[in-house]
Amino acid sequence: MASPFPGTSSLVRRTLRRAWRPRPGRSASSAKNGGKNGVRLTRRPLTPPYWRNIAPSLRKNRRDTGPERYRHWLLVLQAKGFRYRFFDRPPLVSLYIPPVAAKAALHEILAFEKERPPLPLPQPPERRGLYWYAALLAALIPWHRARWDGLFSFAALPAAARDWLTAGGLDAYRVSVAGEWWRTVTSLTLHADAAHLVSNLVMGAIFGIPLCRHTGVGFGFLLTVLAGALGNLSTAYLRPASFLSQGFSTAVFASVGLLAAFAAAFAARHAAATAADHHRAAAVKQGILKALIPLGAGLGFLAMLGGSEAPGVDYLAHTMGLAAGVILGLAVAFGAPCLLTVRGEKNTALQWISLALATGLFAACWRAALATA
Repeated sequence: MASPFPGTSSLVRRTLRRAWRPRPGRSASSAKNGGKNGVRLTRRPLTPPYWRNIAPSLRKNRRDTGPERYRHWLLVLQAKGFRYRFFDRPPLVSLYIPPVAAKAALHEILAFEKERPPLPLPQPPERRGLYWYAALLAALIPWHRARWDGLFSFAALPAAARDWLTAGGLDAYRVSVAGEWWRTVTSLTLHADAAHLVSNLVMGAIFGIPLCRHTGVGFGFLLTVLAGALGNLSTAYLRPASFLSQGFSTAVFASVGLLAAFAAAFAARHAAATAADHHRAAAVKQGILKALIPLGAGLGFLAMLGGSEAPGVDYLAHTMGLAAGVILGLAVAFGAPCLLTVRGEKNTALQWISLALATGLFAACWRAALATA
C-alpha cells in the first residue's frame, strides 16, 4: 500500500506512522477525486509507542464516566506517583500508562472506586402546582356541606344522610352479589361526620402531595381514586354481606402505597444506571429505605386507627387500599414508566386528561348509584 505521507523522508514517515494509524475507509480526498479505496487517518496521541491505554478498561460497564470521574482517576495516579498521559478529545478519551505499571495503575483506580462512597439517591424532578392536590381534596367540603344541609332538593336525590349512605355507600352484598361496582367509587365521597372528613383530608394531603412529585397532580389524583376503588372492591368480597362502610380513607392509604411503590421504582432505575456493583447495592439499599418511610408512616397511622374506628370506617379497607396502592404503583412504574417521565406540554396534557377522567368517573358512578337507589 502506498504511503499516506508521500514526499517525506523515511525518518519523518516513521515518526508520523506512530501518530497516525491508517484504517480502511474512504477519505475526503479520495471521495472528492471519485476514488473508492481511500485511507481514513485516525490520529493516535503522541505518546511512547508501547504505552497502554487503560481508559477502555475503566469505562467498561460504566455509565457514569465524565470529566469529574476522570479528574478523580488522575488524582489517584498522581498520588501514587504513576507516569501517565491523558488526552481528552471527545468522544475518544485516552489514558496512557507505561506497560510495566499499567496493571498496577488499573488496580489502584479500581480500588479507589470501591472505596469511593456512592452518590446520594437523586430526588424526583420538581413539579409545579403540587398543592393543587390539597385543593382537589378540599372540594369534598362544599359537597358535604350541601349534602348535610339538604341543599340537594331534587326528587332523584336522597335528602337524608342515611339515604346517601344507602345509595352510594360500600354495601358488600350489592357490590359482590348484585355487581354494583360503582359503589367502590361513590363511597369514597361519603363521610360520617365533620371529624371523619377533616382527618381524611389532612392525611390525604400529607401523603398525596409527595406522591404528586412523582406523578403530577392530575395523574396522581386519578391513580389515588383507582387504587382506592380497588381497595374497596377487595374489601367488599372479604367482608360479610351485611357490611356497609364509607370514607376516603381507603384512597388515603392507597396514596401511601403508591408513594412507596414509586419511591422504590425511582431508586431501582437509579440503581440500574449506577456503574459499579457495590454502588448499585448501595442505591438499592437507599431505595428500600425511601420506600419504607411512607410505608412505616402509613402502618403507624393504620395501627393508631385500628382500635378506635369511627362508625362506617373500615379497618380492613385501609389495609386493602395500602396493598392496592403498592400493586398499582409498581404496575405503572415498571409497566408504563413513560407516564412518569413526560415533561413540558405533554405533561400538562396528561395532568388535565387524568383530572378529567377522575372527575368523569365520580360523575358516572354517582349517576349509576342514584339511578339504582
